[in-house]
Parts: sequence; C-alpha cells; structure tokens
Amino acid sequence: PATAVSDSQIHLAWSASATPGVTYSLFRSTASGFSPSSTNQIASGISGTSYSDEDLSPSKAYYYLAEALDTNGASPASNQASATTLACTFCIMKISPTNASVDSQITVTGNFPSAQGNGAVWINGVRANTISWSANQIEAYVPASATSGELTVIANGVSSNEQPFIVLTPAVSAITPTSGPVGTTLLIYGSGFSPEQGGGGVTINSLRADVVQWSDTKIIVTVPQNATSGPVVVTNYNTSSNGKAIFTVTKP
Repeated sequence: PATAVSDSQIHLAWSASATPGVTYSLFRSTASGFSPSSTNQIASGISGTSYSDEDLSPSKAYYYLAEALDTNGASPASNQASATTLACTFCIMKISPTNASVDSQITVTGNFPSAQGNGAVWINGVRANTISWSANQIEAYVPASATSGELTVIANGVSSNEQPFIVLTPAVSAITPTSGPVGTTLLIYGSGFSPEQGGGGVTINSLRADVVQWSDTKIIVTVPQNATSGPVVVTNYNTSSNGKAIFTVTKP
C-alpha cells in the first residue's frame, strides 16, 4: 500500500517475494494507469519491502508501480498503488515565473502565516523585497545580489519547503543594425537585462553607450563618439552578457 505521512512524503510497503535474492524497483507518476519506464523510475536495487518517497508536493495524488528483479530479469509490474500527500500549513506550492531577472516581480503561491511579521522570501540566501503578503500569495522583487538556487519563505524563524529558482543574467540574442557610424541608433535584443536599468549599461568595444530605452528584453542605445568596432556587452548588477554580438563602426 501507499500511505501519505506528511505534506511531502508517502510511505510504500509491499509483500516480500518468495524468491531469494530479489530486489525491487519503484516507479511513480502523477497520472493513473501509467506504464513503468526509465523516465518514471524513482528507485532501484531495493532489498527491503518498504520505501519512503520524499520531497513531494502537498495535496497532490501520486501513483506507484513496483517490479521484482532476480537473475531471470524483471517481473511484471505490480498492481497500482496511490496516495495523496497531506495539505500543508506552511509551504510553497507554486512560483511564477520560475525564472526571472533581477528587479522582476515574482508571485509565490502556497500556505503562509496570514500576517507577514518578519516574514520574507529568500532566493539562494538573499532576502527579496516584499510587495504584498497574504495567507496564500506573496509578491516580491528578485533582489539585486540574488543568484540561482533554492527559493524559500521564512517567517517567525520557520522555513517553508524549497523550490528551485533561476535568476536570469543578461544575454544578447541579436543587434540591429550590425554596423553604422557614430550616432547610429542600435537596438539590442535578448533576455535577463532587468525590467529597470538601475546601474546597468551597454558598452561597444568597452566604450559606454548612451541608453535611450531599457526593458528586460530590449535596449536602445546610441553609438557614442570615439566608438570603435567590437563586442556589444550588456551589464547589470555586476553581471555581463557574453559579448558575442559584434558591432562594426563605419565612417559617415
């Protein structure tokens, strides 16, 4: 049988095979009626007759199959077992989006203390600036020094479960035009620039360009006086793009 023991753990148990030397493999899905495969296998080589499946989402149904393996190979899959994890009282259930640039707004959905108090969202150990807080939803800005890692909510000295979060860094995908004289209006496309410029900037062959417009995915600059041909680099919060986009400065 499968038995939920918490909001993130299900305990599985089964009858031992009469064949000596048997080991077991376990398979899990969130859809009933699934077939075992390498993509849904969660454990193998189990010599006992029980297993604890951990780090699951709260209030969610999970379905399981088991196979016994001996020197002759694997047995047919067992009957399906299922259980639904318990509801959580303090946990993250969803982050939207799951990746964002610095200063972007994110929404964390779950179950939290109704009053914020000293509560906050933390991204890989960096406290995020809270926009709003309720028992089921928190809105916050990705902080300037955040890096990719685990996102958690901490309130009254207690931490929620962790969820992975990716902090996007500047990446230039295209520039247009790719050549022109000083004074040319240059459009830079990409991602992770950050919604607000802040202390960010653009350089052309290491010379800073004048920013006309800035958004998370598009920047407009003017090619500065004394500019020379070279890489176009976007920098924000001490992180820079890779400089693979090249702009050629031509004579008027």
